[in-house]
Amino acid sequence: MLKNICKDIGKNVAILHKEGIVHGDLTTSNIILRDNDLVFIDFGLGFFSNKAEDFAVDLLNFKKTYSATHFKLGEGWGMLAESYAKEFGKGKEVVRLIEGIEKRARYY
Repeated sequence: MLKNICKDIGKNVAILHKEGIVHGDLTTSNIILRDNDLVFIDFGLGFFSNKAEDFAVDLLNFKKTYSATHFKLGEGWGMLAESYAKEFGKGKEVVRLIEGIEKRARYY
């Protein structure tokens, strides 16, 4: 079930990004599983963009919070990123940008 949820999150984030929607606070706390459907909530920090870097920052925020809160489920991030990249034409580019953004951080 975890694999399917992670893949579905990746697919749904890709759909948002294809529409130019950046969530702005993409965390597991802002995704609710309801009747086997994912519901994304709290778009208060969201905005519209078509920049790959904005999408990468959105995903990086998810990666950091996922890794911190669900560290025992480490493979989930990889499944999410793979699903995202398959669903979104710019997906591979966006996922690659995450590493560069991480390297720019002062503290990790």
